[in-house]
Amino acid sequence: MWQMSQYTDLDPNKGHIWGSDYEHFEAKGHIVISAYDGSVDSSYYHSATDTLEIIDWNYLTSVTKMVLATITTLDKENNLI
Repeated sequence: MWQMSQYTDLDPNKGHIWGSDYEHFEAKGHIVISAYDGSVDSSYYHSATDTLEIIDWNYLTSVTKMVLATITTLDKENNLI
């Protein structure tokens, strides 16, 4: 099934995508992937203080690995790519 545990120790949740730019694609039956961490301090989001210095590069690497593992798994299960 989901192979991300081979690449990261993140504990993701699968669920409905809501309030996103691509919600209408999901509503039409397309597979969409979203990576969102609601626990991150969003006071920087889309502001002048949203700079490279505040990025947790180790965490970003784990999220990137999780997304790639998800895409790879979906491809293998559904022959999407």
